[in-house]
Amino acid sequence: MKNCFLLFIALYLMTSHQFFSQISDYSPTYGPTKVSIPNSNSSVIIPDSFLFLESYDANQLMREIGNSGMDISGLVMPSSEDADWFVYFKFNDLGYFKMGDVQEELEDIDILEEIKKNTEEQNKKRISSGFSSIDVIGYVEKLYLNKSNQTLNFSIESIQEGLSMVEHRSLYFGRKGLLLSGFVCSKEKYENIKNASYPIRSTVNFDNNYRYADFNPDIDKYAAVGIGTVLVGRQVAKSGWFTKLVKSLGKAIWAFIVGIFAAIWGFIKKIFGKKNSKIDEPLITTTQNKNDTSI
Repeated sequence: MKNCFLLFIALYLMTSHQFFSQISDYSPTYGPTKVSIPNSNSSVIIPDSFLFLESYDANQLMREIGNSGMDISGLVMPSSEDADWFVYFKFNDLGYFKMGDVQEELEDIDILEEIKKNTEEQNKKRISSGFSSIDVIGYVEKLYLNKSNQTLNFSIESIQEGLSMVEHRSLYFGRKGLLLSGFVCSKEKYENIKNASYPIRSTVNFDNNYRYADFNPDIDKYAAVGIGTVLVGRQVAKSGWFTKLVKSLGKAIWAFIVGIFAAIWGFIKKIFGKKNSKIDEPLITTTQNKNDTSI
């Protein structure tokens, strides 16, 4: 099957002002208001001075900034003209994850080490194809599973072409699957953007009958892949046995994760003045500490 790590993203030169100026071509919903996240049976509150783009417009904008391979459910970004970041959402109909199984996998699998190994393997292909390698530095915030509100958060730092980036990722577990949310930024802006995005991330909720507690084992399906596969992007070892083989949907999720990170990574590099350089697709991640209950 196609290797998702070889999805190369080329973004044209643009400034944050040019990025924002394209918003007028779409139909944003301005805060403060509550909106439904399309195709996810969930909602989020949009604060004042922020706007929301539904899936069609959000994906059109992704294509405008150079990524035609994504399929996001929506995005939220500041409504100011100097906006240079956004929070995206993507729902994946994987089925129901048992919290006990998720906890067990996270305890038995070194997720960070698996991500590093996977990235190192793919760097050989990146270099041979003329693209720069990606170095995974480590956690900025370690994996934290909040079983009380069924969320998983973490953030990882990576370096490409001398630029240090942090990706924050949140996974929200529901009755039918996972809602992914995240943002990518330079390391120096991470804390500010994490705090600025918290009023958005903390208000995500599944609708009635689609919440984690609404699961019905008689009619609903369990996830066919483990959380390690979702986070790492390939089959990973777990205490002497292997997690289930990556199903086609599972690989599609990982391709999405790589694609969205690549697009935002490339966009930020343009803002930082990294011009006329090829941009490869960076790695994944996610974030949240024990005091951050967002999904």
